[in-house]
Amino acid sequence: MRYLLVVWLVCLGCGAANAREASQRLILVTVSQAHFRPHETPSLSLRRYPSSDRYRTPAHVRRTVSRIARSHALELVDGWPIPMLGVYCAVLEVPRALDIDVVLSALKANEVVESAQRMQTFQTFSGPARSLYDDPYLALQYGQSVEQIHAIHRITRGSGVRIAVIDSAVATKHPDLRGQIRMRRDFVAQGLGIPSGEIHGTAMAGLIVASPNNGLGIAGLAPEAEVLALRACWQASVTARGRCTSFSLLKAISAAVEAGVDLINMSLAGPRDVLLERAVNAALREDILVVAAVDPASPSDSFPAHVTGVLAVGRSGSANTEHLSTVPGGGYAFVDGPSVATARTTALVALLMSADDVGALARGALSPLLRDVVGVCEHELQGPVFLRTSGVAGLGLGCGRLTDGKVDVFDG
Repeated sequence: MRYLLVVWLVCLGCGAANAREASQRLILVTVSQAHFRPHETPSLSLRRYPSSDRYRTPAHVRRTVSRIARSHALELVDGWPIPMLGVYCAVLEVPRALDIDVVLSALKANEVVESAQRMQTFQTFSGPARSLYDDPYLALQYGQSVEQIHAIHRITRGSGVRIAVIDSAVATKHPDLRGQIRMRRDFVAQGLGIPSGEIHGTAMAGLIVASPNNGLGIAGLAPEAEVLALRACWQASVTARGRCTSFSLLKAISAAVEAGVDLINMSLAGPRDVLLERAVNAALREDILVVAAVDPASPSDSFPAHVTGVLAVGRSGSANTEHLSTVPGGGYAFVDGPSVATARTTALVALLMSADDVGALARGALSPLLRDVVGVCEHELQGPVFLRTSGVAGLGLGCGRLTDGKVDVFDG
């Protein structure tokens, strides 16, 4: 996307401060594209819409957006159709001379504008790599849970479950990920080529689907699940936290819905975002389960984890919080934090979705891992989270409701 390229060039030429200022002056404006609203094609599921990047935005919509930009003295930076919301979303930059709040108020008063908001930023929550391993060790990865892994994988490995990992770039050429990623798309720097891999996205993918029994490395928790690597975040350096925007996440969620995934893994959190909340709710209405990280600094105000129906996950509740996973360059590293717990929870749900006898699996071989993985599993303001997912044969999954060390499974 052009605006990200501009931000990086400014950063290189004038310093990081100027880049931050430029990114903070970006806003999102949506206008209606009524002809692809779902209610106008009732026989057509959202999942059957053509891919957004193949959809040709009508000229009158482009003209409308251009007029909005001109009339409010804004610069049009980028845009993208979002079929599941029936809107075209434009990225606009507010000049320094204008007050952003005043501009947003004026836009919201414009009858042509469907919505207007600030561009938000989000971040991932895994710790930096501490040391790399050339040799794979399953015991190093799972510790005392190795026997449980063997027992689970004799029953199910997540086959048939499609997972969208919305994150930074996944190193698909890593020996343990080769052939494990079914689709790879970039919503950060489109047209510039996807980076060969970034640490956070690569680690999350490895936790879920690293190839087992290949003599090369670790084994993912749900290694037969189908992962769609949707890059909506980027990392400025090896140790930097991943950064994402409202716009990049919106496009990735839209692509996940169109691809008909069963699960969306979002190992990230940020401020409440009205447009993204609409997108998340649209995914939930399609029976797609969204799993999101809880910000340890603000557990009661984490987005999208706080959205009703989203499976919210915090730091692992066990003493073993570090887990070995894949990193770019063909190596392995220990990662930690709510991002890790989120990816592992996504994998556990995939195992439940693919199992023939869900209840027996949850109460049996999977029970120790459920206790080990799920940490913050209730919203402070909303009470315990209970989900009903059709993909799990009506299972109502209680997020982190543990009693005397037992995992409770609720009927949906």
